[in-house]
Amino acid sequence: MQFELLLSTTKPVVPLVCLVATGQVFNGLFFSMIIAQTLGRVPPMRQETLHVLILACGALHTLLCASKLNQAEKHDADVMLQLQWSWSVQDVIAVANTLLHGASFSAVAGSGNEPTLCASFAAGVAIRIVLYEVLPSAVTAPLHTMLRQQQLDFVDVAEVSVRAHGGVGSCAGGLFRSALGWLDAPIVPALAAVVAKAWLLCMPALAAAQWGLRCVALLQRLRREGRREGRPQRLPSGELLVPVLRRRLFLSCLLCAATSLLVLFFASFELNAINGSLGSLLVVALSGCLFESLLAAYDVRGRLRQFVFFVFFMVL
Repeated sequence: MQFELLLSTTKPVVPLVCLVATGQVFNGLFFSMIIAQTLGRVPPMRQETLHVLILACGALHTLLCASKLNQAEKHDADVMLQLQWSWSVQDVIAVANTLLHGASFSAVAGSGNEPTLCASFAAGVAIRIVLYEVLPSAVTAPLHTMLRQQQLDFVDVAEVSVRAHGGVGSCAGGLFRSALGWLDAPIVPALAAVVAKAWLLCMPALAAAQWGLRCVALLQRLRREGRREGRPQRLPSGELLVPVLRRRLFLSCLLCAATSLLVLFFASFELNAINGSLGSLLVVALSGCLFESLLAAYDVRGRLRQFVFFVFFMVL
């Protein structure tokens, strides 16, 4: 499962690097066949590391999945390479691929109730939107200028991250207003949005609580190891136990903070409004948490799962 997860998440990386370096579009399937030999030798990762990887994929999704828009003339000889991310069915497939791996891991885990991978992916998307809102232009402008000096420009970065809040952009639109507007009762779409948000936040809130409990358990175990006398204890892999516990505690705290931020952010997210494309991706990722939790209740191992992963991998 780790190999499949790494293979699917790294598929758009090498083509993006080649696109930036050469200006040409390459198929990621060819590069995946090459780097598969390297990914197969990656040491086994712990659960916290895999969740942080998915968290980073969610935060960098609009950059990793950006495609070539056009080449705009800047001067007589210089050519500006423009990249743009746009909402497509491949984003839904990416969420489906994430929930498939998360359900597979939970199905074979001892407790059978692990934090969902889709919650970590959604937390990364939420962090991406929050950073757009809180980072001042003094931070983003130099980075944008540096990229343009390298003949590279990411188009419509602000448009995909914008959302309706503070009373701006919420005067019309939204799924529930369009579906329930015929009732001529403004309270009905508002209540439907609250119920939908509460339903979508069930699994992320549970994931945040699970990561919080793991932080407490790891901290208690770390304290017990600190009071232990004698030679430092080692794991079967040969690693010292205390440094491993510290790394796991740090990553668990990071994931707990990220999923808590996701819950707080989406609680204030306006569904009855017109939002950017990242808002739609966030809703799909949160819906994926529910499907991942349902799928984890079944035995998803076998040839059917391998076939579904193969289809997802080809479409990504």
